[in-house]
Amino acid sequence: MFSKLYYRFHVSQDLSIADLQEILKFKMNTLIDRDIDKVSTKDKLIFFNENVSISNQIVLRDLYIQKREDDGWLYLDFLVEGITET
Repeated sequence: MFSKLYYRFHVSQDLSIADLQEILKFKMNTLIDRDIDKVSTKDKLIFFNENVSISNQIVLRDLYIQKREDDGWLYLDFLVEGITET
């Protein structure tokens, strides 16, 4: 399943990228009907800004200060890295 999802929302400046991962997993799963298509807790979200991956430990406040756009928003891309069970 490949599709583009767009989220635009405010979050606490004290969140880490790892915290943002969990928030987005929850938000994505609320939009997905079939359980089989939902993002698992074992799946990993990898965030990027300008095609550079972002560490899970970085705090959003610091990233915002460094990478925000002229319009005042911080834009992040992400992909879901699924864990395949055998």
